Order: sequence, then C-alpha cells, then structure tokens
Amino acid sequence: MTVKKPLLATQPAKLLYTIYFILTALIKIPYYGLRYLVPALRPHRSWSYKLALMTKLVRLLFVFNSNTRISQARIKPSSEKEKKDLFVTLQPASPDLYLGPLSQSSTPIKPLPLNAVWHPRPPSSSSPPTSKPFTTLYLHGGAYILLSPQHPNVISATSFLASHLPTSTILCPEYRLATHPSCAFPAQLQDALTSYTYLVSTLSIPPENILLAADSAGAHLALSLLRYLHEHPVLPLPKAAVLFSPWLNLTPGACEVDGDIRRGSDYISSAFLRWGAEGLLPEGAEGAQRPSGPSGPDGPEGGREGKWISPGFHPWECRVPLWVWGGTGEVLWPDIEAWVGRMKGAGSRIEFEAAEGMVHDLLIVAGDMGMDKELGEGLGRAAGWVEGLE
Repeated sequence: MTVKKPLLATQPAKLLYTIYFILTALIKIPYYGLRYLVPALRPHRSWSYKLALMTKLVRLLFVFNSNTRISQARIKPSSEKEKKDLFVTLQPASPDLYLGPLSQSSTPIKPLPLNAVWHPRPPSSSSPPTSKPFTTLYLHGGAYILLSPQHPNVISATSFLASHLPTSTILCPEYRLATHPSCAFPAQLQDALTSYTYLVSTLSIPPENILLAADSAGAHLALSLLRYLHEHPVLPLPKAAVLFSPWLNLTPGACEVDGDIRRGSDYISSAFLRWGAEGLLPEGAEGAQRPSGPSGPDGPEGGREGKWISPGFHPWECRVPLWVWGGTGEVLWPDIEAWVGRMKGAGSRIEFEAAEGMVHDLLIVAGDMGMDKELGEGLGRAAGWVEGLE
C-alpha cells in the first residue's frame, strides 16, 4: 500500500511551494538575522544570538522538509576500515522473544537484520578495566523519519554521551525509519529488541552494566522497549535509562503544536510531528497495528491513543530508574511534565531535569545551537545520578 502524500509533496504543487519557500526565506532570514541582534527581541532574553537564529532557521527547514516530505539518504561508512571496525550487522533473535505486538500473529511486519555502529569503538574483552563500566544502547531521535547512526548530529550526540556518561562504548542501531508502510510500527520496536538482545545474549554483557540513552522519538522507542520487557520478561532489564525530550503523544491533536505559546522558542512544527506520526502508524497501511480494544486515551493496545504509540496516556510502574530531561521552551514540554507526574504517581523512579527556556532535544542539536556547555553540564548531572544508583 502507498500512503497518500500531502498536496505540497506532489507535483506541480511541490515545485510552486519550493519557489515560494525560497523567495520568502530570502526575506525571513535577513529579517531574523537583524532582529535577534537585540537581546530583548529574542524568544528568551537570556538566549545567545546563535541559539535564537539557529532555532528559527532549523524550524524553517523542518517545515519545508515536512511539507514536501523530503527525507535524507542513509549515510554510509566512509571507508572499508571504518566499516570493519565500527559497523556490525545484527541478526534477528529467536522468534520466541518477539511476543505480543511483535509476534507474527499480531503483525505481518517481521524482524529483519539491521546494521549498527559502535562509538567510539567496539567492546573488547582484552581491554583493561576502566572507570566507565557501562555499555550504552543509544536510540537516536528524528521523529521516526530522519537521521541515522552516521549522521553528523547523531555522531555528535554519541560523542557527548561517551565523554560525560560512565560508559566505555555505545551501540547505535540503524533501526527502520517509518518512511514506508512496510516499516511502520512495530518494526522499530522489533529492531530495538534485536539490538538489546545482541548486547545481552550475543555479547553476554550483564544487563546491570547496560544503560539506555535516547532522545525524542528514540526516547519514545526506549520507553516502548522498557514496557515490552516489563510485560514480556524475555530478557533482564537494563540498569537505567537517560532520556532527552521524550516524544510521548502521537495522537492527531497532540501533533498540532503550531498554536502553542512556545512555538517561537522551538524548532518543532505540527507538519514535522504529523509526518512522523503518520509514518509510524499510517491509516490503513499493511502492518500498522490498529485498535484492538477500547478507543480513546484509555485504549490498551492499538491505534494512536494506545500504550505503544502514545505512552503519555498510559503510565506504569517502571522498575528501571529514569533520568529525564525536558526543556521548558519546547512545544512538547506540557506532555513531558504531565507524563513525569503520572509515572511518579504509578511508582516509577524518575529524576527530572527541567531546562529553563531550552529547545527540544538539546542532545541532538547542541552543536548547531552553540549549547555544548549547557548539554555537558546536564549530562554531568546525569552521570552523577547513574553513578549514585545502587
């Protein structure tokens, strides 16, 4: 099945919109470039000029890409040596590990082999003990339709994680992006389980030495993996999870953020969220899990309101300690703040870091925004929290 594209993603409307976008961008970019020279005219007076301008420019680019549905090509290894040293192909685990929403009786989408990348290097049994005892499984963001382990922003994120968290090595899987109906939910959750199984079963890494790290849609995927391991205990749980700006509600209403009062201080748009949500669970697409129980926010299984797609509606007692970062300037802030409260009420152990006035997903955009120092300080606090866990 082919998912219907929006009007602006089809010709000739796409060409006309592209011309319109370029002409208006030629006006908007100099305008904001001059406006943000005055601190009082920036989204937050405390913001730097670079943060204010880059937030606006990234938003413009995201709106254009989302309306025209221009996705990126996967980035390949730059050399055979890099491929040999850092790339690994993960094979699907035993079929009896893929239960519930991942089973063949629930979906025609099957577990497939996937590539993954080690940062900065693969684990080695011959390496001497270090003060960084953990192996990290990192699930990158990108609304399920952008980015890959070799994208410069993802490499930057893994470098930040490696330099600040007590982790000696990081595995970043190239999970399937939801850019085709055959890669709709639960393909990403299958890939996340395959990756975690590789660490625990293939490499025999003790689960108490494994951290989950994730941002945005990747944090959504990490929470789905944790819920799956709670409901289907096929493998032991990891030590802890570090989550940046989790995307929690993929309902149509929750994706409409252009009217939010934080719109001016974030780069996320309604079109971008709709693109990702429709890709993850397209209407009528083969393999997209549809409602199998009551609809609405209390629906337990399928649909955009269900627990696998919109976990913000479905708190549970997570036995894995969670460190959660959310920016008060991001359009997803209300969902994040409310979800943290619900999860704590359900008995979950959460350390919540509210970053005043910050944009969405600083882990993935800190370099672009000139916010390396702020991200490093936040990750330093996350590291102290991890090291303090019993």
